[in-house]
Amino acid sequence: MGSVFYDLSIYTARKGNDDFPRHSEASIIEIADGGLLMAWQRHEKSAHGSGDEAPSTIALANSYDNGKTWVNERTAVRMDGKCVNVYSPSLLRRKDGSIALFFKRYTHLVWLEPIEAEAKYIVSLDEGKTWSDEYTLWDEPLLAINASFKRISDTSVICPTEIIHSA
Repeated sequence: MGSVFYDLSIYTARKGNDDFPRHSEASIIEIADGGLLMAWQRHEKSAHGSGDEAPSTIALANSYDNGKTWVNERTAVRMDGKCVNVYSPSLLRRKDGSIALFFKRYTHLVWLEPIEAEAKYIVSLDEGKTWSDEYTLWDEPLLAINASFKRISDTSVICPTEIIHSA
C-alpha cells in the first residue's frame, strides 16, 4: 500500500524481519521488458542486529507494476571468506547495453575504526538474469561512503570518490 507525499506515491519494497532485519542502499534501473530491476543491501540476522557491521548480501528483485510489488528475489553478491559484508549496490546501464552492478566488499568495518573496502563490479548481458565474475574497480583502503554511479558522458562515469573513464 502506498502513502502519498505531495504528489508522489511511496512504496516499501522490503521490510525487515527476523532473518533479514534491514534492507537498505537500493538502486533501481529500467530493463528492456518494461520492468524494473532493483539491487539492495540485505542484512542478515546476526549479533549486530540491523547495524552497519551486520553481514549482508546484495539482493535483486524485479517489478512489473512500477514498484508496487517486487518478485523473483535472488542473491547477486555474497560475502566471501575475507569480507565482513557487501555494501552500496549501484546499477548502471553501460554504453554497450549491458548492466553493471557496482558494490563494495568491506574487509574491515568496525564502528570508530578505519574502514577497509574494495570496490567491485559485475556485469549482466541479459537484463539482470545472470552476472559475470567480479571485476575490481579499486582495492586500496579508503574511507568508504555510499556511492551512486552516474554516466556523465559516453566515456565517463562519476561516483563520489572518483571519475572512471571508458566505462
